[in-house]
Amino acid sequence: MLPNLWFFKASERSLAGIPDFILCVNGIFVALELKRDTKSKASRLQQYNLEIINKSGGLGLVVNPDNWVKVLGVLKKLSEGGSYDRNELGTSERT
Repeated sequence: MLPNLWFFKASERSLAGIPDFILCVNGIFVALELKRDTKSKASRLQQYNLEIINKSGGLGLVVNPDNWVKVLGVLKKLSEGGSYDRNELGTSERT
């Protein structure tokens, strides 16, 4: 567990399009939509919700095995009080 982190795992019965994990990392709102592999894509509703989160100043990401290390690095930086550049995740990791 990272310091300064709280998270909630959305249940299978939650509203459609809600990301799988909702986090607060050192005061930053983060939403993660987990995908099994790079071929699995977020649904249109999931993409929409992640876009709204990003436009609202939070961090909404689609996470898969290929980008997990980068995403974890960003979460670690945030938990330690650091910042991140949205571009360091690359466009394929964002919605």
